[in-house]
Amino acid sequence: MNSCNPSTQKGIEPDLSQTDDRLEPPLPNVSIVVLNWNNYEDTASCLRSLAEVSYPEMEVYVVDNGSTDGSHKRLAEEFEQYNFIFNSENLGFAGGCNQAIKRVLKEGTDYVLLLNNDTVVQPDFLTPLVETAEREDDVAAVGGIIRDMSGGVQSAGGSFNPWLATLRHRENPESSVYETDFITGAMMLIEAEFLASLDGLNDSYFFGMEDQELCWKADQRDLRLLIEPRSVVRHDKGGSASEASPFRYYHDTRNRLRFVGENISFAGSFLFYIFFAFSRIYRFGQWILSGRTGFVTATLSGAFDHIRGAEYRMTDDF
Repeated sequence: MNSCNPSTQKGIEPDLSQTDDRLEPPLPNVSIVVLNWNNYEDTASCLRSLAEVSYPEMEVYVVDNGSTDGSHKRLAEEFEQYNFIFNSENLGFAGGCNQAIKRVLKEGTDYVLLLNNDTVVQPDFLTPLVETAEREDDVAAVGGIIRDMSGGVQSAGGSFNPWLATLRHRENPESSVYETDFITGAMMLIEAEFLASLDGLNDSYFFGMEDQELCWKADQRDLRLLIEPRSVVRHDKGGSASEASPFRYYHDTRNRLRFVGENISFAGSFLFYIFFAFSRIYRFGQWILSGRTGFVTATLSGAFDHIRGAEYRMTDDF
């Protein structure tokens, strides 16, 4: 039995009664987008697992985001069955993925699946996602259960507060399909027509927030976001950047300020700025007392760079 089978993992077991809801031919096309940046090992593991997926109507697009370690050449030689797109520079997550998204939307596809390169999928992970997307009405995207390598739940959907630009991942999945405010971009099956209406992901975000904004825009259009617990992937969280790092706080600061500035009215954003200011003052005190002054510098730099419209920084050295 595959070690990623959800019935063998921690937490609630999925309701397998929905497995009789079979798709009828012709099956929808799914374009899977995987982004690589200087990370052969994780990306290769992900691509190997995709080679075992049982869903027949899928194509894999690997976007290399300007790697300088030779991983892009090595991957292209090893996985000739996949489509490769080579960017000359690092465009960030949204900008990198958009190179494949815009191509497959132009060529024609029914769904786009975003998949982190540090995930490992099980052979039957994709079929339930497509079944649910096809069965339910007014669906913008479907996600599954994201587990860490030891089996713990990282994300089973979540809640997003647009007024505070804060996200909380859900770690207690239900046993059958349920609605959610948020689906992580680590694994998200997106309806192609909805994605085309957005012109892809918002590439003004370099690292993070693009999935939160996409989910928020789905809600604004009264479209549903669903979690299908039969679909499970393993995720080596932090493969791109550590969970708590100056790099992450720099981008989190810039992204939250950008989201509120672009999507929330001035009157509505008043609460955010009060909350953000006081929460950062509290955090600064914690970081200074613990000797993590780089977190303070990163947060202030993120705010300052947002205000002056500077290029995103790719460093963890603050």
